[in-house]
Amino acid sequence: AVVRRAPYPALEDVVVSWILHEWPRPALGTVQPAMGAIRWACRLRGLPAPLLHPRLCGNLGKSQSAPPIRSGELLRLLASDARSLRERVLVLLARHLSVSEIAALRWVDVTLSASAVVLQLPTATVTVPAHPVPALCLVRALTEWRRGPARWVVRGPHGATSKVHVRQVLRACGVSPRRLRAGAALEALELGLSQRLVEQRFRIGRGALMNAVRG
Repeated sequence: AVVRRAPYPALEDVVVSWILHEWPRPALGTVQPAMGAIRWACRLRGLPAPLLHPRLCGNLGKSQSAPPIRSGELLRLLASDARSLRERVLVLLARHLSVSEIAALRWVDVTLSASAVVLQLPTATVTVPAHPVPALCLVRALTEWRRGPARWVVRGPHGATSKVHVRQVLRACGVSPRRLRAGAALEALELGLSQRLVEQRFRIGRGALMNAVRG
């Protein structure tokens, strides 16, 4: 059989029409697997793989998950006098790192200056500039928190803390790393940062970032 190459706009229109016929108000979690399968099938047949079309983006249903935590809500959550410096450090770290990365972070991986903090992770280097709001400034919080020759940034009773403990503290503060990173990433996009820089700085995937924008 001879495979005919369809023009890219025509192929894209067919894909969009089919998805909207099957799911009139598709969620991002539904569209992404469908698009992945379609792109893979197109490559096998020597056809150009379609991208996410603006028509389709406009029909994406809103996420049913909890909304991102923006700066205003985070300030309210951190405003309580009962919040310790340790809790604030954990919450601000969670705007950029996963639970496992926080638990494994050592002071030797942290480079502090007046204008930024550089976190050297096993798989990436994350640079976080000083925040103009003192209560949301990771640079300020880590500077105040750093004391003595401790090895781990967040210590437990016997050295490094556990991922379970980090989750418990964040839950007690009413936050989750996913919601924190989504909120911080949205605000950075609104300030004009590039999508690539936002994904790197807040350790957020493209799909999660799109979901936050749509939600």
